[in-house]
Amino acid sequence: MTKATSQLDLSKLRQDIDRIDTELHDLIMERAALMDSIAAAKKASTDQAFYLRPGREAHIQRRLWERHKSNFPLVSLLRMWREMINGMTSLQTDLKASFYPGDRPDRFTNLVSNQFGSAIPLLSKASPDEAFSLLETGGVTATVIPAPTNTELALWWRDFSAKRHEFSVIMRLPFARAGNIWPKDGGDRLECFVISRGQPEQSGDDYTLLAAELTDPNWRPAEGSALSLMSTDERFALLALSGFHTEQSFQSALPSESHEMLTKVKVYGAYAAPIELS
Repeated sequence: MTKATSQLDLSKLRQDIDRIDTELHDLIMERAALMDSIAAAKKASTDQAFYLRPGREAHIQRRLWERHKSNFPLVSLLRMWREMINGMTSLQTDLKASFYPGDRPDRFTNLVSNQFGSAIPLLSKASPDEAFSLLETGGVTATVIPAPTNTELALWWRDFSAKRHEFSVIMRLPFARAGNIWPKDGGDRLECFVISRGQPEQSGDDYTLLAAELTDPNWRPAEGSALSLMSTDERFALLALSGFHTEQSFQSALPSESHEMLTKVKVYGAYAAPIELS
């Protein structure tokens, strides 16, 4: 192959890439045009939380994960999809989110931005109470609070019990676990929960988030149990119960060995089971 032939082949490949990019852009614009019809269908609801569909988002991302056959990084594909879906949502309503970054502001901001994209305004606050107060007053649609990794956060999550009838945990982040937000070596991994006025939405593979007091601070669920301990501070614990449950149904799903070990058990919400991409 001569140098001239090689340059011609490269030029043709670039033309093909430009054509594909144009087609992708056309489809995105066509999808955006459909938002007017979707917004009209949703117009009857004045609740901004109605526009958050965590169950549907999880279902779509799992479908992309299952059908993906390319060597293109799946974590990049899902990030592109979230950017698109959040941009589309911003055409329908004025969504905002607040968050408390804890003691890792750079890493936590990256985690929150990875979920909400660049089209949704994100407001960083100096405490969990400041971030949550914006949700209470209607200044934001959702707030993001770290999982309880210290006493300050454990106390905040304990006090959330008084607000759980009006607000719910609807997501656990990160959902797609790979890339720079979920290092392969297991170090420097951050987790958080998204809270909204909206109710949790089933995705087909879910966990229910429980809060409870431990009668024995050293107790741990049995290996392979439907119940897993997510975090504990002295006797307060957050636990994940397999399946989508309500205040009326979760008791019957608790493993028998936990009955004497847990008191004051409350449902804080539910979330789609994360997917491990790496």
